[in-house]
Amino acid sequence: VTIALTEELLLMIILLVTEMPQPPDPTPTSTTTTTPPSGEGEEGSSSSSGGGNGGGADADSRIHSQLRREVVHRLAASSCTHSEVHECFHLVPKSDQVGASVLEDILKEVATRRPATGLEPEKFTLKDSLWSLYDPTFFHLSLSAHQQASERRPTNKQQQQQSAGGSP
Repeated sequence: VTIALTEELLLMIILLVTEMPQPPDPTPTSTTTTTPPSGEGEEGSSSSSGGGNGGGADADSRIHSQLRREVVHRLAASSCTHSEVHECFHLVPKSDQVGASVLEDILKEVATRRPATGLEPEKFTLKDSLWSLYDPTFFHLSLSAHQQASERRPTNKQQQQQSAGGSP
């Protein structure tokens, strides 16, 4: 019982250290959002701060990196169809701010497309070169998914064979 509690505590500490929320996007208009007590300039302050989109390219970059991380871990656990990978969008805050093409870009970066065979749909698998991005304490995967990922992870011997041209 003590070992289980210690393990839970350690996982909680790892979670807190590695998954802290990112700081808010720095925007130059964030200091002008308050209105003066006299009520003067209410229209001016609302129009000057309303043009931003929450950080622009920086916010998109953060969302992209979070989505990429979710997809890498999802594919580490098992091969997935496009719709299964698309579920990662729901795990990332403000992911609705980026277009659907972002998922296609991420899949091109991190996944190998396995064509459909027979009745089985097309699936995506994690590229062997990206297994170093897998975090065994990633909190959006269940314990069984982490076990599947550790079983699927290529060994050093397999990686050496693939880099040498696949000959045994």
